[in-house]
Amino acid sequence: AKFANSSLRNEEVLQLCHPSTECAIGLIQSAALIDQSDDYRANGAWSLLTTVIVIGLLLLYIYILNMKISKFSKTLLQPLRSLLDDMVVLSSLELADIDDENLPIDIAGVSATNVAEELHHLQDSFKTMRNAIRSWSKYVPPAIVSRLFSAGLEAKIGVVKTKATILFCDINGFEASCKDLSPAEVLDLLSIVTGRIADVIHRNEGTLLEFIGDEVLAVFNAPRPQERHVYFAVVTALQIHAATKGLTYHARVRDIPIQCRCGVHSGPIFAGNIGSHKRMKYGLLGDGINLTARLKGLNSRYNTLTLVSEHVVSEDHVDRLLFRPVDAVAVKGKNKPTVVYEAMMPHCAHKARTVSLRHSEGFKLYQQQQFLEAREAFGEVAQALEAHTAGSYDGPSRLLASRCDGYIKCPPPPDWDGVDRLVKKSFEGVRLSDAPAPESSDPTAEAVEPTEVSSTCGTLAKQLTFSEADANTSGSADGTLQEGDEPIKAMVWDADHFRVSGDSSAGAATQ
Repeated sequence: AKFANSSLRNEEVLQLCHPSTECAIGLIQSAALIDQSDDYRANGAWSLLTTVIVIGLLLLYIYILNMKISKFSKTLLQPLRSLLDDMVVLSSLELADIDDENLPIDIAGVSATNVAEELHHLQDSFKTMRNAIRSWSKYVPPAIVSRLFSAGLEAKIGVVKTKATILFCDINGFEASCKDLSPAEVLDLLSIVTGRIADVIHRNEGTLLEFIGDEVLAVFNAPRPQERHVYFAVVTALQIHAATKGLTYHARVRDIPIQCRCGVHSGPIFAGNIGSHKRMKYGLLGDGINLTARLKGLNSRYNTLTLVSEHVVSEDHVDRLLFRPVDAVAVKGKNKPTVVYEAMMPHCAHKARTVSLRHSEGFKLYQQQQFLEAREAFGEVAQALEAHTAGSYDGPSRLLASRCDGYIKCPPPPDWDGVDRLVKKSFEGVRLSDAPAPESSDPTAEAVEPTEVSSTCGTLAKQLTFSEADANTSGSADGTLQEGDEPIKAMVWDADHFRVSGDSSAGAATQ
């Protein structure tokens, strides 16, 4: 009854029977119930304490293990992971994403003193390799080496035929401008200008192949395929002029205004590795490269900034750009003519397009030998463009207008095809932007008898092409005189018209 009324649980009471331990009715003589609650509670408390101690030890072990793992990760795993990321970047030649070579070794925020010694040596070796490849990429276009990495191939001699767009660019009058400069100043000037040119080419995803003195050669759509490569090549040329507009180099002796010339041509070329098996370079082969260089040089002759070939203008995706025909020429060494176009800088889109169309109409009339109408069109173009900037001189329209004047007075021969066959490769001279404004006709020219003009037409027609091709703005070109042409002494090119100089004693000129 005592135990029945107590709050003890069965587990806290011990039941003993005698003589049978099973306490079955009829088999026992006596039985006893023993209160063991104190022992039970003591055992429970000890078990709880033991569990707490074990859990505490486990937590301490986990903490210590985590500290060791963190230290191991910081000194080995994280630096290794960072090295792996840099190697992946290096394998694709994304060198701009790699830490600057001037920074101390500090990978994933761990100083070199906390990095394992072996890993520290690995970092030093990688840094040396990284700097070497970074320097190497400044000599070799990264696009070329990237293709070799991607294909897992070794560079070998060989070229492939491909369609590409070539861009040549240089500094107008560079040699004359640098005559009095020190070597350090020349190098500084080149670094400033070519640096801006290279940035524009890179921005438009072109491949800069090489620097040749003050010249820069770039190609689009090789070796890396590029959609609308013709468009981007022309845009690059226009952006180069925008990047160097108003640029003046302040040398010790004088200030040098910078003006660039660009030539762009698109067509089939051979591109690939040329040279020897021990030393080679990625280069271009074909007539297109020579034509592009000639177009670049012709800018000085026509007082233009960017000249392109007819193959560029014929592309469909350049219709957003403005061009105007400048001349039909056959460069020296070639019989096949090509129409040369100027890529116009769109100061005002509507006005520039109107001027471009009017100039194209005049050029068509010029080729059809309708010289009166063509001269009128070229005069309108010259006035429109020269009115935009005070003191400017539009070379293409003035040149063609002066030719029209000459052909009006002395019609071309029956086999005239409108092609100017050049006898020079280079047209270096003073800046044509400094050419004098057109002068009015000499009053004495009106007094020339028609018979005298007629007698001079044969020589004028014969010398017309030669004088334009062989003369530059720095002087005059004397033609070969025939018997009976005594009154004509020379064909003088003064950048806006031909002047047939007569006898010095007469002091008269026929325009």
